[in-house]
Amino acid sequence: PAAPVARGIFADEGPPRSAPPPVALAPVFAMAAAGRPVASGVFAGAVPPRAATHPPSGPGAAHGRPVHDGMHHNHPAPHASAPPPAAHAFAPALAYVAPPPPPTTATAAFTVGPGGDIDVIASFDDALRSALASVGARWVPADRAWRLPLARLADADAAVRTCGVPVNIDSLPDVASRLLRCAAGAPDDSERYATIPPRLEAALMPFQREGVRFALAKGGRALIGDEMGLGKTVQAIAVAAAYRSEWPALIIAPSSLRDAWADALGEWLGVRGERVLVVNSAKDGSRIAAGPAPPHDFVIASYALVGKLRPVLEAARFRVVILDESHYIKDAKVRRNEGVDAEGGRATTPTLPHPPLLLASSQSQRTKDTVPLAQRAARCLLLSGTPALARPKELFQQLAALLPAAKLRMRDFGERYCKAPPTRFGGVYDGATNLGELNRVLCAAAMVRRLKADVLTQLPPKRRQQVFLTLGAAEKKALSSLAGGLESARRAHAAAA
Repeated sequence: PAAPVARGIFADEGPPRSAPPPVALAPVFAMAAAGRPVASGVFAGAVPPRAATHPPSGPGAAHGRPVHDGMHHNHPAPHASAPPPAAHAFAPALAYVAPPPPPTTATAAFTVGPGGDIDVIASFDDALRSALASVGARWVPADRAWRLPLARLADADAAVRTCGVPVNIDSLPDVASRLLRCAAGAPDDSERYATIPPRLEAALMPFQREGVRFALAKGGRALIGDEMGLGKTVQAIAVAAAYRSEWPALIIAPSSLRDAWADALGEWLGVRGERVLVVNSAKDGSRIAAGPAPPHDFVIASYALVGKLRPVLEAARFRVVILDESHYIKDAKVRRNEGVDAEGGRATTPTLPHPPLLLASSQSQRTKDTVPLAQRAARCLLLSGTPALARPKELFQQLAALLPAAKLRMRDFGERYCKAPPTRFGGVYDGATNLGELNRVLCAAAMVRRLKADVLTQLPPKRRQQVFLTLGAAEKKALSSLAGGLESARRAHAAAA
């Protein structure tokens, strides 16, 4: 009867069903009355009564009973004569001992920064920051990241792991690391820029010069992804001119662009006539000669004919290959868990320095015929204003052709950049993920891309260009008939005047 009443329980109603029975609480309050400490978290000492800190007030206090928070004061105590417990009896239970804080774990995420550098986004831990600074990383306040060259990636990883504090590390994705390391290992042929014919170099606009220098800095293996109308053709011709010692060059383009390429070569390099072979049919393949002194400087073929000419083209061993509208080789219908690489590929070509990385049974024949020619060439230029028309997976074959030493696998590329929930209407790699990282990897490893809005001030106000069309017999006859009718109308008009 002399025990205090539990919080929230009416003195005259007894404990609710959810509360422990009074018998169970009695030892607890008896311990408090005796001045013995009560375990932390036990109700008896969790909150001190008002009687211990404030003067008695209310009906309950009039009967000598300590009043607790949450109690109704208008209920009389069942035994008003019982003496109240001493205030100090609750003092040992008021001390709260906080649990020890959990151990702090630092974080460090390795990502791709601008220009192919590595950014480390790390938590603010003194030991971790000192470790990054010790390997040459510099703090970039604008990006809130530590930046270091790709060559110091291994050193930074080791420094973070041994900095003396536990660190959760998010490593650089393997597919991004492969592409960046492959591009970093390419030879820098920037000095070849001086060998470009002066007339051609003078005709280049500033952004086009930048594109040519970019391709040369990548060893002649690059994707020029400028928007349509910004002169990808002339940039490719300038790069090919820098590697004149490695001619003949092979140009693969859509059928409608073969003659346009022949005209551009004549305009910018003065290469005409027998020095340019335009392959219009499989019969022209016999004119593609292999050997130390081939009769042609350039061979221009269409994607449709590459399959029929593949043995001849492989025998010619072209060292410079240009793929115009390279999205023609975007097809990459690889089933999930199919990863074809140099070590485990199901179908390879032993004569190639880097075997094809894409030979799956469901892929298009055009891609299988074209990509090996690009992989084996010492210099390879891909031109496309739309490298990926709809999905990131369309870039895989182009990257496999451009950077064969990276030994890409569709499974790794798809899991990182193309993952999507499988549905009955699409594949597991029909999605798009980590696009910002993919863009930084592409621009650092192989791609230069400018939009018209970016270089508008460098463009001339107007450009005129002749486009020659090849007419068949029927078209020539119709055109002659129209010309005859126009001449008759002109004479009739003159006679009437």
